[in-house]
Amino acid sequence: ETAEYVTSRYIYAQAFTVADTMGLQGVSLAMRKFGGDGTLYIDVVQDESGKPGFSGERSMPVSLSNITSRPGYYWVDFVFGSANEPSPVLSPGKYWIILRHSGEAIVNWFYIPGKPYSESNDTRSTVKGYKWEDILNYDFVFKVKGRI
Repeated sequence: ETAEYVTSRYIYAQAFTVADTMGLQGVSLAMRKFGGDGTLYIDVVQDESGKPGFSGERSMPVSLSNITSRPGYYWVDFVFGSANEPSPVLSPGKYWIILRHSGEAIVNWFYIPGKPYSESNDTRSTVKGYKWEDILNYDFVFKVKGRI
């Protein structure tokens, strides 16, 4: 396994598939914090013709100050919904995890070389944030938590 510096000028996305309707409770990314400040958050968006679309849900922000710096990679949890609002519902289909940040966050998102999890075009990056032309030859490490 290796990692990508994901808080530079590029934005990264990893696709996943939902088999049954579920309430999205959270997504965990295998990451490592190196420094900086600000927050991390993710968007889970619907697929549009094999690329991330514009319709989806945003996680609660995670402050970099709440992530401990330590060796190796570890799970950073992103929560959806709150005590006052229910978890968003995902219907069966393909979705994309898009990592976003504010401030000067410096973090890596670990990945597995090759495509052991997804299809050949299911990991993408972009400079502009909406034209997902770059196809990457690896799968980012993640977990999706939900309730059926």
